[in-house]
Amino acid sequence: MQQITFTPYITHQGGWRATFEGVRIASSARGKGVGTALINWAIQRAKSRGCHLIQLTTDKQRSDAFKIL
Repeated sequence: MQQITFTPYITHQGGWRATFEGVRIASSARGKGVGTALINWAIQRAKSRGCHLIQLTTDKQRSDAFKIL
């Protein structure tokens, strides 16, 4: 599960930005590529919406969340 927010912004001539947050993977599915597939899908969705910038928010205390990057 994740939330994607599309926001217009004034740079890039009024382009769009996508923010991914609330990314949750069930503990039984972790380490199986589900999270990577979910983020890749979200990136493709943002590209199809014409986004110039993609942001992924995470809790800085969750160091394992940075492994996908």
